[in-house]
Amino acid sequence: MANDTRYPLFNTVIDQLVDEVQALAGTGKIEAGRRVAGSDLSKLRVSISKLVADTVSIRFSFRAKAQASIHLGKDHYKSTRYQQALSYRIHVKRAFDGMRSLGYLKIDRRGFHGEIGSSYLTRYSATPKLLSWFQTIDPRVRPVVIPTSSHCSDQPKGLMLPITNYICE
Repeated sequence: MANDTRYPLFNTVIDQLVDEVQALAGTGKIEAGRRVAGSDLSKLRVSISKLVADTVSIRFSFRAKAQASIHLGKDHYKSTRYQQALSYRIHVKRAFDGMRSLGYLKIDRRGFHGEIGSSYLTRYSATPKLLSWFQTIDPRVRPVVIPTSSHCSDQPKGLMLPITNYICE
């Protein structure tokens, strides 16, 4: 599992978060029986990188209230040749629920699936606890220190992360 050397501070934070989420396994706080290893550990790292990059870069933008979105349904994470980096069990159940349990992410608005045209995704944002890891960085250099989610590609070659919808209010 190679880290992108262009983002050393970001990689340090992600490594710490992966360790904290891994420590939740078996505690009953998330639906995870044991720690992951191998390719699942790589997937966990990609998932946490994506969640952090999406929320932190949005929160430090010039918009007053910006939120990232996530699919919480299993069907969105079915493996295809284009979508193999994120799985429901790793991305939602371990990374997202784990980071929420640890107090790093919060749900701002629950999504729902209704009739055509009346559905929306769950909106979430970073908490001050997660943002505190990046507060000391000069705002002018944050884009260089915190990658966008497209740079969080610790995934196997040829795989793409899904496009994230951003809602800025």
